[in-house]
Amino acid sequence: MSIPTFFYPVDPSDVSVEEGSCPQPFGVEYLRIDTRSASSRTWYQPPTTIVCRLVFCLHGAVNWLVVPDCGIRQCTTLGAGCFIYDAGPGNCRRAVCASQKEAHLLQLRFSREVLAVLLGEARIMPLFPLGNASTPSRVGVQTITQQMSRTIGDIKHTLRHHGDGCLYVIAKALELLSICCRPDIAEHRPQYRMEDCKAIQEAQTLLHDNLENPPSLAQLAAEIGMSMSKLKILFPKMVGCPPYVYLRRLRMERAMALLVESGMNVTEAAMEVGYNSISYFTKAFYKQFGVYPSRARRQATGRIGSQPDGVKAAG
Repeated sequence: MSIPTFFYPVDPSDVSVEEGSCPQPFGVEYLRIDTRSASSRTWYQPPTTIVCRLVFCLHGAVNWLVVPDCGIRQCTTLGAGCFIYDAGPGNCRRAVCASQKEAHLLQLRFSREVLAVLLGEARIMPLFPLGNASTPSRVGVQTITQQMSRTIGDIKHTLRHHGDGCLYVIAKALELLSICCRPDIAEHRPQYRMEDCKAIQEAQTLLHDNLENPPSLAQLAAEIGMSMSKLKILFPKMVGCPPYVYLRRLRMERAMALLVESGMNVTEAAMEVGYNSISYFTKAFYKQFGVYPSRARRQATGRIGSQPDGVKAAG
């Protein structure tokens, strides 16, 4: 069997959507469910279609409902830091916010044919047992591991900041699938002490909060209580790049937001994120986004100027 073509639907809005009679074989969605606006998010599938889902709750809590035509047959509470495997034909899946705050979900959706190619039939059944339209299979809740959390963070970052990051998101979604469904492979990846994880997260926060005047590597290591040599080793392993590359990425993303959303000019944006040299800032910006900051600003201004008056007024 050849590997089916992957499609990549992304809809970060809170509006409920219906899947058509021919659902796409692969999808990634990052969802926000807020009791103050949209109380639920619903997915439909035709009776003959088997869709397998991995649903990760990243913040808040949701009630994961499986609703056949004859009524609710199953309700599983999914809290932050947990995920579920879910599969079955002919049911409506509904995520309803169970907390008094916004809940955040990441969903990976695969057709059964795709999983048969990627995992093999023997591995699918224990993970995604099938019920039927009137008696869905039980959904088990498991804990998101450290490895999963890092990959989820990469997916979230790409969905939020890179509209053309389709290929990267597909790669990371498949990595997440592998970590969940092939622990015999994933378990050989390095594990880190909780204290080290918290220290590296603190280092990321310090860099994020001090873009204009960031600490030196020695200062950063001292702030988080870690030797500089250990920081140099652990930071790229756990974050995916050295601290200075991570800092540059944060600065460029902030600069992009200032240019596109706040209307700053290039000089103002460069100074805001700690660059005194406009030429150096321009080179770094182009390296990050493949476009010069002046052009990014002009494109954003052009989009705003082309909107109808009513839209501009509403914005």
